[in-house]
Amino acid sequence: MIIKFEPMSKDTVELIQPPRVAAGCIPEWYKNAPLHMDGEKQDSLSKETTATSNLTMKGCSPFLDALTHGYMYELPFDIEFRRDKFGKLGIRWATGIDLISGHTPEQHEGLAKPYDGHDGVLKWKFTYRIITPPGYSCLFTHPLNRNDLPFRTLSGIIETDTYPGVIEFPFQLLDNFDENIYIMEKGTPLCQIIPFKRDNWEGKKLEYNELSLAKAHFDLKSKIVRSYKTQWWKKKSFS
Repeated sequence: MIIKFEPMSKDTVELIQPPRVAAGCIPEWYKNAPLHMDGEKQDSLSKETTATSNLTMKGCSPFLDALTHGYMYELPFDIEFRRDKFGKLGIRWATGIDLISGHTPEQHEGLAKPYDGHDGVLKWKFTYRIITPPGYSCLFTHPLNRNDLPFRTLSGIIETDTYPGVIEFPFQLLDNFDENIYIMEKGTPLCQIIPFKRDNWEGKKLEYNELSLAKAHFDLKSKIVRSYKTQWWKKKSFS
């Protein structure tokens, strides 16, 4: 399948990069995290229990899949957060390109603010049109597993196979800046874009099956290390 990113202005063509594959945006804290618990260097069972291996989150395929799934829109240039003497937070940047707009309070009345966050809602401007094949939409969401970012991008779904317009990404700032001046660097991930096929689903409750559950548990524990990845995981490809 092909997803297309169509620039909507001359500045976009010359200055703003389109979203890139999320696999190219793995954070340094993940890269630097240990693979094994307790400083161990070899795959094995945990020292404390036989219920799990000694791998950390870095050995968890579902966690990494979430980090690397789809595409990522990144901050196109540095922006500065500056707190004045009254504690009010301002946002500035040097390029002169329009990047952030706002929602009026009436547009998000009742929306809860994030922990340690502001209740106001701003929007990342995104000057690309996204085009997916017929029957495919896109989920736009905060970069998955990225609790380190000083904002929370709100989630939304757009029928990108038919919607002709530009999309903006609402977000709420967190108030967790230790310094009065903080610079968010160019390349910071702002929004993860995950294309998916629209289907009709019907939920169905099954009967309890003790034998099936016992077999599933046995199969899971039959491999000490990377059981899920070696037995059930499927490769996803984005380029």
